[in-house]
Amino acid sequence: PPTAAPVPTTNVRLNFIAPTTLPLDTPLQINIVVNERRDVLVVPADAIQRVDTQTFVWMADANNQATRREVRIGYISNSQAEVVSGLSAGELVIVTGIAELAEGTRVVIGR
Repeated sequence: PPTAAPVPTTNVRLNFIAPTTLPLDTPLQINIVVNERRDVLVVPADAIQRVDTQTFVWMADANNQATRREVRIGYISNSQAEVVSGLSAGELVIVTGIAELAEGTRVVIGR
């Protein structure tokens, strides 16, 4: 049977602000947030396309036609990509079937 990849571990010493009833050397599982981004626009990372030096997504315009929109991407994490510029909240990004799209392709909007 395949073996699981080793998980990196390290020892951490916690100091509690308030008294605790945890016994000494109690094992804990914690998550450490290295970088938290609030109020950012994200799209599925699979929706991001790259050709040469352009990074873009496919949008559905007012006529339900595909149109290419250049975007600038920030962090990509957990299959989501932060969009730094090029999109506004509420715009319709096409996330499936993008390999077959061309400018002006009619699309069906599903939610």
